[in-house]
Amino acid sequence: MTINKPFALCSLLIAASNCGYAVTTTLFDFTTGDNGWTNVQTSSTGSTQYSSANDPGIAATDGNGLIPTPPSERDNAGSVPLWARSPAFALTAGAGNSISFDLFGGALGGASAPANDAASSLTAATVDSGGFQGMLLRRVSDGAFILSAGKSANGAGAENVSWDEAAINGAIAGDGPGETYTLDLLDEGHGGWGWLAADSISVTTVPEPATSLMGLAALGLLARRRR
Repeated sequence: MTINKPFALCSLLIAASNCGYAVTTTLFDFTTGDNGWTNVQTSSTGSTQYSSANDPGIAATDGNGLIPTPPSERDNAGSVPLWARSPAFALTAGAGNSISFDLFGGALGGASAPANDAASSLTAATVDSGGFQGMLLRRVSDGAFILSAGKSANGAGAENVSWDEAAINGAIAGDGPGETYTLDLLDEGHGGWGWLAADSISVTTVPEPATSLMGLAALGLLARRRR
């Protein structure tokens, strides 16, 4: 679901620093399916993959989430990491960027996040009570993981995790115009807490400056015509 916040008029100088544009919030709540998320890698020892599922025991209050199905297979050794990816989206450095999500399940190992999406950066097989478990922000052009976050403790209940505008703007500083990004949910662990689920994933972005200034110019022209 996408929500557009309305425009507000302000000076062009202020608009150049992202004041007054419409910011867009996309919510992945998985109540009507996978919301465009796809599996990059599924289990090699069973049928487990990420899918939208209704499991009140491990998902949010509405019972839906991006869940390893079936989660019990994550107890087994010898599987490959489980990995899902969002649709691509644009980010522009400026006020208003934020990404938040609820995570459920394991916080195993505290391992560092992989550097990028190359196979050599990930563990070849899941790690017993270890490996990285969490969400990653991926730059599409080179596959680099530029932000990462996981749960602070094991538990079936929701833990809300977020990146604010300072974290996002720092991570995307220097990226070229037109760059796109994805969110990647990665579970490199197995064992009693070797599963990870997500829900209520919210991505709030600001538009490209040129697009915003064009919108403000159009609003200014409309205001002139009404005089």
